[in-house]
Formats: sequence, C-alpha cells, structure tokens
Amino acid sequence: MSFGGARSGERGNKQKKAKKQKREFHTSKKRTKKEEKVADLATARTRVMEGLAHLGQQKFSTGPGGYDLSHWLKSLNLLLADFEHAAGRKALPSEYVQKKEEVLGRFSSPVDTSRIDSEAEAIAKEESDIRSTFDRERERILARLAELRAAKDGKGKEIEEQKAALEEIRNTRKSASFFAKLAGRAGPPTEPVEQKIKDLEKASSLLDEEALNLQSVRASIEKEGGTPAGIYASQWTRLDAIAVRLKELESERETKVQLAKERETAAKELEDAVSKVGAESPQK
Repeated sequence: MSFGGARSGERGNKQKKAKKQKREFHTSKKRTKKEEKVADLATARTRVMEGLAHLGQQKFSTGPGGYDLSHWLKSLNLLLADFEHAAGRKALPSEYVQKKEEVLGRFSSPVDTSRIDSEAEAIAKEESDIRSTFDRERERILARLAELRAAKDGKGKEIEEQKAALEEIRNTRKSASFFAKLAGRAGPPTEPVEQKIKDLEKASSLLDEEALNLQSVRASIEKEGGTPAGIYASQWTRLDAIAVRLKELESERETKVQLAKERETAAKELEDAVSKVGAESPQK
C-alpha cells in the first residue's frame, strides 16, 4: 500500500468516527429533551393531583362575597390549564378532554334552592307578622296603662274630696243642738256622700283590675319567666317552632350549595383522568 493510500484511509476513518460521534450526540440530546419533558409532565401531574385533592375538600364560605362555586370553578380551571400547558394541549387524550367537559358541565348551572328559599321567606314573614302584632299590642297596653294611672289618680282625688266632705257633714251633725236634731235640722244627710265614695272606690277597683289584666297580657307578650303563658302562649310556641325550622332550612341550604359530595366525586374523577395523561415511562 502506498503512503498516499494510507493517508486517504486514515482520513476516511476519521470522518466516519466524526459522523458517528455527531449522530450519538444528537440522539443523546433528543433523548435528554424527551426525558426532561416526561419529568416535567410528571411534576405537573403530581402538582395538579394534589391541587384536585385540595379542591375536593374545600368548603364554601357563606355570606356575600364569600368563596363560592364560581370561585371554585375558576380555581379548578386555572389548575387544569397549567397542567394542560405542561402536557401540551394537542397531546391530551380524548378521555381526559371528555371527562373534563363532563365534570364542568355538572356545575354549569346554579344550585336550585328555590324551594328552601320560598319556605324560609314564608315562615320568616309569619314570624315578622307575629312580632308586629306583639309590638302593636305592647304599644296599646302601655298607652292604656298610662290612661288608667291618670284615671286612678283622678278617682283617688275625688275619693279624698268626698271623704273630707263626709267628715265635715259628720262634724256638723255632731255639733247640732239636741232641739235642732229633734226638729230635723241636724244638717245634711251622710248617705249620698257615703254612696258616692263607695261608687268611686268601686270604679277605682275596676281600674286596678283592668290594669292587672293588661299587665298579664304584657307579661305574655314579653314571655316573662321564659315559658310561654297567657293569651299569647300559642304565638310564642309558633315562634319557637319557626326558629327551629329556619335553622333547619339554613343548614339544608348550606349543605345543598356546598355540593361537598359532588365536588369531592368530581375531583377524584379528574384525578383519575389526569393520572392517565402521559403516564408512560421515559424508557418507552
């Protein structure tokens, strides 16, 4: 073999070796990128599954502006969007896409609480009507008691005046002479004044009786003693029943709008769907 042929062969071997190294480099580079993508997807899958588990256990807060279904759905969509970006939307299997659409469709309509709200509104109005009746009756009683006190004071003054007049008549009759008494000039009779005093005292007693009855009615309105009694006992019993029912309806409504079981089931179904996205190993 000539010297020139040896050099040519050596040069050919070097070129083949360089091509082989270049081929191995690109293959290794492609494999590394693929492995990194699989690893990134695995991390994203773990993260979204942890997030789904958390969302499945979340509780809504009551009251205006609280965390409700709309906020929960927004969190869910953001969580899934991050995962889908990591997985590549075109690479998402149809099973995952269908399950996602199905789950989101379950929560597309607001929770129907019309029956609960209607009953709660009706009995709340009934409660308001009863309490309004109490308020009107309380005002009437207070006004009448004030009138009775004024009337009793007036009767008391009249009784005192008549008693003073009776005492004066009695004194006049006592001081009359024996002969004046025989002549029938001992003074005015006491019977009319005595009768008037009796009438005034009876009227005053009737005022006391009416006031006592009104106080009894007022005690029934105020539920004094803590136990329903008097003429408004049935209304208080009804108010107690309404309070119990309103709490039951509030609990029923909260349970319904929480959708706790439904959301927990949905989150688990999505976890299962997510676990199957790109689950193949890097070797495959």
